[in-house]
Amino acid sequence: CDPGAFVCVVFDEAHKAQGNYAYCTVTSAIAKKTKYFRILALSASPGEGTKKVQQVLTNLRISKMEVRTEESADVSQYMHTRQIDKIKVKLSDSINELEQLLLTVLEA
Repeated sequence: CDPGAFVCVVFDEAHKAQGNYAYCTVTSAIAKKTKYFRILALSASPGEGTKKVQQVLTNLRISKMEVRTEESADVSQYMHTRQIDKIKVKLSDSINELEQLLLTVLEA
């Protein structure tokens, strides 16, 4: 298939567009053949921190980003009322020991 024939590509889970991930490879292949294409990149979890988000934007050659939240005017009308109860659970001694062992291994 000729990469230059694409005019619009839709990527779901776009936050995965890092390194050698297929989204990056596809975008690069298309960009080598034409500059006349658009990317629609969707993600419910765009990434932690500005650097990660910027890297996805760069990798997918995205120049405009729009963000929607539960409070957005065009989204809020479709949201249902919900109640979130946070329950903090104390970890057992054995779980705490495992955590310390894992941290020791990771730091080595």
